[in-house]
Amino acid sequence: RREWNAEEQFPRALTAINSIADGLQAEVHLHCCHSVYKRQSDVIGDYKPILPRLQDARVDRINLEFAYPQTGDVGDLALLPDHLSVGMGVVDVRTQQPQSAESIESLGAAGAEIISPKRIALNPDCGFAPGAGEPPTIDEAYGKLSHLVIAARRLRRRFVEKND
Repeated sequence: RREWNAEEQFPRALTAINSIADGLQAEVHLHCCHSVYKRQSDVIGDYKPILPRLQDARVDRINLEFAYPQTGDVGDLALLPDHLSVGMGVVDVRTQQPQSAESIESLGAAGAEIISPKRIALNPDCGFAPGAGEPPTIDEAYGKLSHLVIAARRLRRRFVEKND
């Protein structure tokens, strides 16, 4: 594992991101990954060094992982540039057992207290990336996504529909 020096390396990364996004006639999403493989990750760290530097990124949404403690803290969303929406990773793809809809809802609600809920989409942390080394069963994926849908509906009623 190598240390990442955001001050030195981010300008080059931003140039690469923007060169890929240039000219696209589509909504562009960028995923910040903690590299889950075989239900494990040795990548830790929050998003504080990254988020302010995305001010000049030509992307529309940044997908961040929040479902387990070694990833970012929801409070990091305070640093999200105003032009970006966020895909909040609220489902832990490392475990086989689905999180409760209540725990997913709680994580999403914490984000909605920091930035506008209209800027938030809920999603699993890293897709279902353990599939690269240990595929989830269809029942596992269905259970996790079902709880995600329940939480999203509750949050929509709580934060969005009451304000429309």
